[in-house]
Amino acid sequence: MQFRIQMILRRSIFKVILALESFFAALSGVPTLVILGELDGPNPLDQLAAEIPGAKKVVMAETAHHPFMEKPAEFNQIVLDLSLAT
Repeated sequence: MQFRIQMILRRSIFKVILALESFFAALSGVPTLVILGELDGPNPLDQLAAEIPGAKKVVMAETAHHPFMEKPAEFNQIVLDLSLAT
Protein backbone atom coordinates (compact mmCIF):
# COMPACT_ATOMS: atom_id res chain seq x y z
CA MET A 1 0.00 0.00 0.00
CA GLN A 2 2.73 2.48 0.97
CA PHE A 3 4.67 1.70 -2.22
CA ARG A 4 1.53 2.35 -4.29
CA ILE A 5 1.03 5.73 -2.60
CA GLN A 6 4.67 6.63 -3.24
CA MET A 7 4.32 5.74 -6.91
CA ILE A 8 1.13 7.81 -7.23
CA LEU A 9 2.89 10.76 -5.59
CA ARG A 10 5.92 10.41 -7.88
CA ARG A 11 3.69 10.34 -10.96
CA SER A 12 1.82 13.40 -9.72
CA ILE A 13 5.03 15.30 -9.09
CA PHE A 14 6.30 14.31 -12.53
CA LYS A 15 3.11 15.68 -14.15
CA VAL A 16 3.47 18.97 -12.28
CA ILE A 17 7.08 19.29 -13.42
CA LEU A 18 6.10 18.73 -17.03
CA ALA A 19 3.31 21.31 -16.71
CA LEU A 20 5.87 23.94 -15.76
CA GLU A 21 7.83 23.87 -19.01
CA SER A 22 7.30 27.58 -19.70
CA PHE A 23 8.56 28.40 -16.22
CA PHE A 24 11.69 26.36 -16.86
CA ALA A 25 12.29 28.17 -20.13
CA ALA A 26 12.20 31.46 -18.19
CA LEU A 27 15.10 30.18 -16.08
CA SER A 28 17.42 30.40 -19.07
CA GLY A 29 20.59 32.12 -17.92
CA VAL A 30 19.97 31.38 -14.24
CA PRO A 31 22.62 29.02 -12.85
CA THR A 32 20.76 25.81 -12.09
CA LEU A 33 22.19 22.64 -10.60
CA VAL A 34 20.31 19.34 -10.45
CA ILE A 35 21.99 16.64 -8.36
CA LEU A 36 20.83 13.03 -8.64
CA GLY A 37 21.87 9.84 -6.92
CA GLU A 38 23.17 7.14 -9.25
CA LEU A 39 21.24 4.41 -7.41
CA ASP A 40 17.94 6.29 -7.25
CA GLY A 41 15.31 4.81 -9.52
CA PRO A 42 13.50 6.68 -12.28
CA ASN A 43 13.48 10.29 -11.22
CA PRO A 44 11.50 13.27 -12.53
CA LEU A 45 14.57 15.42 -11.89
CA ASP A 46 16.08 13.95 -15.05
CA GLN A 47 13.28 15.63 -16.98
CA LEU A 48 13.65 18.80 -14.90
CA ALA A 49 17.33 19.09 -15.80
CA ALA A 50 16.52 18.59 -19.46
CA GLU A 51 13.82 21.28 -19.45
CA ILE A 52 15.87 24.10 -17.91
CA PRO A 53 18.15 25.67 -20.54
CA GLY A 54 21.76 25.54 -19.40
CA ALA A 55 21.06 23.47 -16.30
CA LYS A 56 23.94 21.41 -15.04
CA LYS A 57 23.10 17.85 -14.02
CA VAL A 58 25.40 15.89 -11.74
CA VAL A 59 24.85 12.22 -10.95
CA MET A 60 26.58 11.29 -7.71
CA ALA A 61 28.09 7.78 -7.74
CA GLU A 62 27.06 5.25 -5.12
CA THR A 63 24.22 7.37 -3.75
CA ALA A 64 20.48 6.91 -3.91
CA HIS A 65 17.63 9.26 -3.08
CA HIS A 66 19.45 11.48 -0.56
CA PRO A 67 22.94 12.21 -1.88
CA PHE A 68 23.19 15.26 0.40
CA MET A 69 22.94 12.91 3.41
CA GLU A 70 24.82 9.94 1.97
CA LYS A 71 27.90 11.91 0.85
CA PRO A 72 27.58 15.39 2.37
CA ALA A 73 31.18 16.49 1.73
CA GLU A 74 31.00 15.56 -1.96
CA PHE A 75 27.56 17.15 -2.29
CA ASN A 76 28.75 20.38 -0.68
CA GLN A 77 31.81 20.48 -2.94
CA ILE A 78 29.62 20.13 -6.04
CA VAL A 79 27.44 23.04 -4.89
CA LEU A 80 30.48 25.14 -3.94
CA ASP A 81 32.14 24.50 -7.29
CA LEU A 82 29.05 25.72 -9.15
CA SER A 83 28.77 28.76 -6.88
CA LEU A 84 32.37 29.75 -7.51
CA ALA A 85 32.06 29.17 -11.26
CA THR A 86 29.18 31.64 -11.67
